[in-house]
Amino acid sequence: MSRRIFSIFLAAILALSYWLNFSYLPVFAQNYQIDSTASIPSYIDSSGTRMPDWSQITLADIPAITQGGSFDISTIAQGTGYSSDELISILGYDPSRSWEAGTHLKDILMLGDLKGVSNLDEWNLAAIAQSTGADLEGLKLSDFGLLKNQTAEDLIYAVPNLENLGLEEVQPLFDLAKAGLGTSKALSLKNSSLGDLANSNFDFANLKMDNIDLSQYDLKSIEGIEDANFGDFSGSDGAMTSEIPSYGIRANG
Repeated sequence: MSRRIFSIFLAAILALSYWLNFSYLPVFAQNYQIDSTASIPSYIDSSGTRMPDWSQITLADIPAITQGGSFDISTIAQGTGYSSDELISILGYDPSRSWEAGTHLKDILMLGDLKGVSNLDEWNLAAIAQSTGADLEGLKLSDFGLLKNQTAEDLIYAVPNLENLGLEEVQPLFDLAKAGLGTSKALSLKNSSLGDLANSNFDFANLKMDNIDLSQYDLKSIEGIEDANFGDFSGSDGAMTSEIPSYGIRANG
């Protein structure tokens, strides 16, 4: 069974549980309900059925979940002939999660959930800004939640052309080197290209970005980060959609 089939299956479950307002869905193991008093953009189709207008809906428009719940890969695995680990391998991430009442869908949906039914993993911050009119100015690196779990090597290869820059040219990575390797060692590496460091300096390559205070750096202090596709970041499939700093993300990707 392909990853795409499972991804579509997961997305379908999420969509059905919302639009049909199921009070119980076996795959989710607990209630998954949304505030029915909230209004979202919709239209009447040719059959007279009210349908969500995906072109106008963002994840921020979808109201909060009214009851807590959970979703576990082991429940899906039952009856499929696959173990939980095998399904996780096929999907490329563990889709298990839990939430409390009042949680918004953007904090429940993972990027990987949408992979089989949209191209969100091929989007980047620049594309979202162009599509929604969102302003990236003033954002900090900490606003881009995907960054905190990246290593220096992950980041260097996720951001286009970053590998061609010198360490000293990218202040957050230079400061990361100082924090993780010591100032003296970082200074000795300052003229090295980031690509060379990622390939040959194991200690630097494996430094985690959360070793520095990402809130102290402007988003664009890493040149080209707005052009990095979300799917190119390590572990992005298991990240919540809220990790992307734009509540204007379209619900249909």
